[in-house]
Parts: sequence; C-alpha cells; structure tokens
Amino acid sequence: MPYIFLNQLGEYGRENHAENINYIPEESKDSFLGSFIGNRERFQAQHYQNFIKYKKTDFARNNEGFSVINLINAPEDLPDTYFRRQLIYLIYSRIQNGEIKAIKDVSMRGNPETATISLKDLLGDEGITLYQYALQEEVNSPEYRLVVVNEAISHVEGNKTLQRPIMYVAGPSGCGKSYSSQFLSQYACDMLEKDPDNDSGNVFISIDGGIGRDVSQMRRLMILLSNVCGYTGVKDLYDYSNGIIAPIKNHLLEAAIDTPGVGIIIPETFSKLVIPFNSSSAMKRLNELEDSTLIFTRIKSEHYPSMRKTVKDMGDSRSWKSEGYYDLMDYDLNRASLKESKKYNPQYFENGRKGSYKAQKQYMNLHHSPKLLIECVYDLQYLKPEGDDWVPARYFEKEARPFSQRVYNDWHQTDRTVSLPAYAKAHPEPEMRFSSEAREALEENSPYVHKNLNM
Repeated sequence: MPYIFLNQLGEYGRENHAENINYIPEESKDSFLGSFIGNRERFQAQHYQNFIKYKKTDFARNNEGFSVINLINAPEDLPDTYFRRQLIYLIYSRIQNGEIKAIKDVSMRGNPETATISLKDLLGDEGITLYQYALQEEVNSPEYRLVVVNEAISHVEGNKTLQRPIMYVAGPSGCGKSYSSQFLSQYACDMLEKDPDNDSGNVFISIDGGIGRDVSQMRRLMILLSNVCGYTGVKDLYDYSNGIIAPIKNHLLEAAIDTPGVGIIIPETFSKLVIPFNSSSAMKRLNELEDSTLIFTRIKSEHYPSMRKTVKDMGDSRSWKSEGYYDLMDYDLNRASLKESKKYNPQYFENGRKGSYKAQKQYMNLHHSPKLLIECVYDLQYLKPEGDDWVPARYFEKEARPFSQRVYNDWHQTDRTVSLPAYAKAHPEPEMRFSSEAREALEENSPYVHKNLNM
C-alpha cells in the first residue's frame, strides 16, 4: 500500500490545464514563476528547520531510528519528499497495527457530519505534527505551486484590452463565486477598450483559496483515508491545514500584480468588513494600480432565506461523503470526486452577505471612473425528478440537483422535449444586472456582442 502513494507524490495529473502557464506572456513568464514558485534554497532551509525539530522527538526516533535521521546533516541532504513519505509510512503502520478504528454500516445520508473522524483519531498526536510538516513540504514544492498556477489561469479569446481588468467577485461563502467567474471574466473584457491590432486575448489569474486546498495531495490523503475507514471526512482537517495553505493565495496575488497585462479575478467574501469601520485596504491598492481597471461584481438574491438554505445544502453536500465506500484499490491522490472535509458554518453566510454589500458600497465610493458594477442574481434551488416534472428536494435525496429558478421557469414554458438538465446546460449563465456605467461601457466597447442583451 505505501508504494501506491509514494509513486504519486508530486504527480498531480490535471492534464487539461497543464499548459495554462503558457498563456502568460513569454517576456513575463520567468519573473512570474520566480516570484510565485520562490527560491529553492529558502524552502530547503525551512524544510531542514522542520526536520531539526522533528528529529529531536521520541516519535521520530521510534519511527525511523537514529541511524537514518543522523545521516541528514544539511538542507541538501534532506529528500524533497521526506515528510510526505514519513506520513505515508506512519499511516501504513497505523493500519497494520489496527490503530485506526474503522466503522461500517453507518448511515451517511441526511446527516453525514455525524460520521466524521478527527485528525487525532486518524493519525495520533504526533501524526498531526507530521501531517503539518508534510503539508508544508508539499505547499513549498515547485510541483504543487505550478499546478496551482495552471488551475488558476484562464484565457478569454478576442482582442486584448488596453487596460488590465481586475475583478472582484463578492458574495457569501459557497454561493458560486468561482462558477460565476467564468462568465464574468468575459464581461470584464467586453466592458474595456480593445487593442485592434492584438488578438491574443486576455489572460486571467484567479486568486481563489479553494484551488490550493483542492489540489493538495496531503489533504486528499487524509480525506481518502477517512473514507476508506468508513467515515464521511475529517471534521477538523481545515483547522490543521488552512494556516499552511492560505498564504498561497496572497503569494499568487502578489505575483499576478507584478505581471503586467495579466487580468486578476478575486472571489472574496469580505466577511471581515462586518466589523464596524473596517474597509478593504486591498481594494484601495488595486484601484490605484497603473494601466488597470477595477471592476466589482456581487452575488445577490431577491430572497435571502431561500438563498441561505440552498447555499447551506450545497456547502454540506461538498463537505462530507454521503454515500458509498472506497476500498484499498481506490487510493488515488488526484481523485476528482473527493469531498472537501470543510465544515460549512451558517454564520459565514451572514458575514459574507453583509460584508460583500459593504464592499460594494466602498467600491462605489472610490475615487475612480467608471464604476463598473455587475450584480449576479442567485436563484438556485434543489429539485428532483417526479413524473415529467421536477419538484423541490433536499440535497441528499436521490437524483436531487441544483437548478436556477429562472431556468426552471423558462424550461417549464417550453414543450419540455428537452430534459431540464440538458436545458440548464445550454443556459448556464446567471441573470446579471449592470450599473449604468457598466451598460454604457458594454455598448461602447462591445456593441455587437451585447446588442440584444436585456439590461
């Protein structure tokens, strides 16, 4: 079993996005990668300092023995995957010795949060520290950082804009900010003046903290292990991981800012703005960047209680495995279908709703022109098929899926020869509302594209 994991370390797959880095202009690519991937010597030094602390523990000596750890006397002697390998060996040992209690026949449907396991029960006290060293090792690796970059980069075809688009996508946690970004980036380009002689399109880098969590093999290893043992996830995995992964988001933002001509998308809850007198210093800074235009978008709803319920259901559905089991043959560190093991906190919704609205007001009060504001209307609800129609459902019910209320109503007015899932796939864009200056910008810079747009 250990070798199944060992052979996957640093091999992230994701071939669909593996070449996205090539969208970065050639003259800027080396400096961008140097800025984000960082200095290898610095990472080696940090890696070695963790090793020095680790090798002093009884756990390390019992796990590996003096003879091996004393052979490592300098940063360059320490293998790049040392801690990740030690973690895998620890897991194998705990499984062989029956130290991880497996559960069976637990009903995951309805309340999967009750069938989670703690990281301590999975790894033991010392194993938690080893996990954090392994995660730090991974996050500092060039392979990890390159895959984060490739996942964060997108490209919008057409003529390149004269100004660099920088776009906030604001809204509560779990409301679809990352999903909406794929449509909003096109509108961001359409609102800006183009270079008629440059049809290379626009490159965007998404500063999305979820990417760093999603690609991490060490996080996935913990989730897989819990699932194989019959649990729905690791209830405190986020608590032990976020402090290590979260800084990647800021590193990526700084590298993007320093790369001329590259657009930036920032999904953001602005939850800290609920504190009185707080404001976004990052927004002020981005607004002052040369040759750039700051655009603000917000996910809103006409009926927040309904939005809150659906967002919670979607958050819960992403958090915990709710059906089926994995066995030893399912050890794939890059499995696409893994749940997040990130508990959804309903309070995040209110903080994000109020904070994003406050951020919108801050944007509208900035000293700049034009005020390019887009509001996306959130109207998702869970439905399940019943006869020739679809009816309201809970997320854990069989065949339940989220659909836009507007799309459902439009589909209901058709002859329904096309299924609702197929109709929704053909109409993926949410309803959008534009400020007067945003409408004027679209009409001026992309009149033919948006001549029939209802604004």
